[in-house]
Amino acid sequence: MTTMTPTKSLAIALALGALTAGLLAAWFWERTTRVRVDLFASDPYAMPAAGTDIADPMWWTAQFRAEREIGRLNTLAARWTAAAVLLGTLSSVVGLF
Repeated sequence: MTTMTPTKSLAIALALGALTAGLLAAWFWERTTRVRVDLFASDPYAMPAAGTDIADPMWWTAQFRAEREIGRLNTLAARWTAAAVLLGTLSSVVGLF
């Protein structure tokens, strides 16, 4: 039976951290595909004005809110991707020793 050295244990822990960070990044990027343009900001009592169309500033506000949420999710995904790359690289370097 072989025992695991602390270096190998650290390399495995870093690799598992990289896997977790990569999956989190993918989850955040997948969430960006489901952001809705919510005209009424989730207000259940809001009523549409008669004759609203895409040129209405109300749509611009809703679109801006959706784009801001997509930007926030993309930022989180990019940070988790960077963490995954860093942890994966550290795992490889530690595994060499």
